[in-house]
Order: sequence, then C-alpha cells, then structure tokens
Amino acid sequence: MSKSPESEHPIKAYGYAARDTSGLLSPLIFSRRATGDKDVRFKVLYCGICHSDLHFIKNEWGFTTYPVIPGPLRHFGLDKPGMKVGVVGLGGLGHVAVKFAKAFGAEVTVFSTTPAKKQEALEGLKADHFIVSKDPEQMQAAASSLDGIIDTVSATHPIAPLLNYVNTAMERLLKSDIRYRFVIDVAKSLKAP
Repeated sequence: MSKSPESEHPIKAYGYAARDTSGLLSPLIFSRRATGDKDVRFKVLYCGICHSDLHFIKNEWGFTTYPVIPGPLRHFGLDKPGMKVGVVGLGGLGHVAVKFAKAFGAEVTVFSTTPAKKQEALEGLKADHFIVSKDPEQMQAAASSLDGIIDTVSATHPIAPLLNYVNTAMERLLKSDIRYRFVIDVAKSLKAP
C-alpha cells in the first residue's frame, strides 16, 4: 500500500511560487519530506533570483512543472573563477563571504559604510576592491560591475528601491537592466498563515 502525500511529506514550508507561464509569483504553502539521518535542515531567510529563474517560471525551456518556486541556491553561480562578487558588510559573515569568494577565484569588491575597514578588507582578507557605500561617486562607479552581491548586513538598510518586490524583480530581470541577482528577504516578506 502506498503512503499518502501527507505522511511522505509531513514538513510544512512556505515560498513564492509561479503557478502558470505568466510567471507571477504569490505565496504558496507546500510540504517537504522529513529530514533524514544524512540530511541537513536549514531555514531559508533569503534567496537569489536570476535570469535562469525567470526563464524557468515562464516555461521558456519547455519543462517547467507548476507550481514552481524560483531561487535555488545553485543558481547563484558565484562559485566560478573570474566571477565579480560584491560583499556588503564586513562583519563576521562578511569575512566568511570574502574568504569563500576569494577561495573560488572570484574578483571581490567589499562595500562598507566604514572607511576604517578598507585595510582589513584589502590587506587582511585580500579583497580586490573596497567601496564606501555612503559615497555616491564610488557607488555609481561600481554600478553594473558585478555578477552577484552577497549582502551580509543584518540590520535593515537601503538596498533598494532595488526591488519593489518579487514581481518587480522578475520584470527587471526580463528587461535585462541588471547584471547581478536580486536577493529576496523571505523572512521579512512572507508570513506563515
């Protein structure tokens, strides 16, 4: 006798999903299987969306099954040598992000509000570039220069009007007016019912 879907997948989960080729995203409650002995379970608070996600949610490759939730971590693609990666914030998590990006062979740019962290970023962590994010000229010079941005700042801070939210993010990806990936703040935008 086969198991019911509820017994096979007892863990409730939440995400933004496309339900058809329009690509319009809306909240979805779904189920996952229980964590096994060799699994790692983690809570996703942020995820990236890129052009691959846009093509996938609109079924432009012809194999999408709906509903579909975009933004798998593997789509970031920032682990390849030569990628240009920005790291926002140079606290504990920022240090780790810089070290990983450098280990993958990326060209790393650190963004910080604190000019005093420049030496630590460039000499200590071997970042390639340092930008004071409060300096509009430095920020403008860096515009469209990165393949991806990892935001490690825990405090609420202005990254956007970068995204007016998930559907605006998808529209901008469609227009190709950005080079880096959007990061969706799932924890602050999607509430469990």
